[in-house]
Amino acid sequence: GEKMIVGSLVGSKKTVQDMLDFSSKHKIVPMCEKFEFDEFPQAWEKLRNGRPQFRCVIKCKDGLKQ
Repeated sequence: GEKMIVGSLVGSKKTVQDMLDFSSKHKIVPMCEKFEFDEFPQAWEKLRNGRPQFRCVIKCKDGLKQ
């Protein structure tokens, strides 16, 4: 079977769960820069140059239909 080992640099499973529970309770959401599928090159360039202001998200659903 396929095996995978995953780790986190931000804390234990309990710490991450506590953070998610806190965020949910206080309605804290991430700030994201959203890019359409065909804007991937611009998003990649921002990441390569260390210029994203927030989390970069590529909307793939519509792009996969093409």
